Amino acid sequence: MPRSLMEAPALPVSHGTTVLGLKFGGGVVMIGDRRATSGNLIADAKMRKVFGADDYSAIAIAGVAGQAIELVKLFQLELEHYEKITGDRLSLEG
Repeated sequence: MPRSLMEAPALPVSHGTTVLGLKFGGGVVMIGDRRATSGNLIADAKMRKVFGADDYSAIAIAGVAGQAIELVKLFQLELEHYEKITGDRLSLEG
């Protein structure tokens, strides 16, 4: 049995992999692959990586998937709260 957390074996962590945002004259396109890996194994072949924040903005994630998805949910909630309190949408400059 490990004597400390430093000696404990690391648990596999799912990672998001590839997302891409393209800006063009008429707007922006955001895309992401659906595969999440854990080491050299496919942890999830149907993971969502692009999320709508509101009607005019989106969030794409890559990296540690579980934490990134929690941050997306928190941002969506904060954005909704801001819009209800102020009566305005958060500007892209904001």
